[in-house]
Amino acid sequence: MNAPSGATVGFLWKDYTFTEFSFPQSNNTTPFGINKADEIVGSYVDSALNSHGFILAHPLTMAKWRSVDDPNGIGTTVISGLNDMGQYVGFYTDAAGDTDGFLAQ
Repeated sequence: MNAPSGATVGFLWKDYTFTEFSFPQSNNTTPFGINKADEIVGSYVDSALNSHGFILAHPLTMAKWRSVDDPNGIGTTVISGLNDMGQYVGFYTDAAGDTDGFLAQ
């Protein structure tokens, strides 16, 4: 979703409440998954135009953000899904230009 500022932001619709969110200091936050605990994962773009994965816990109360980069793909990481056990999956581009997947917790 694009905010009035032109930034790409995520949103959560729960219990008839609409909540927008964006990773701090980013103007491009794209969510890709949510689990039963309302943890949200996705990617954001920093000011140097690098992509990083994120995990957002407690989006409706005390939002807690965590930036995630695979060590082999710093600046190219995307988290695309998660399960109810806190495991998440995603992908990154390595130094050779190949796209690699990962599973983490």
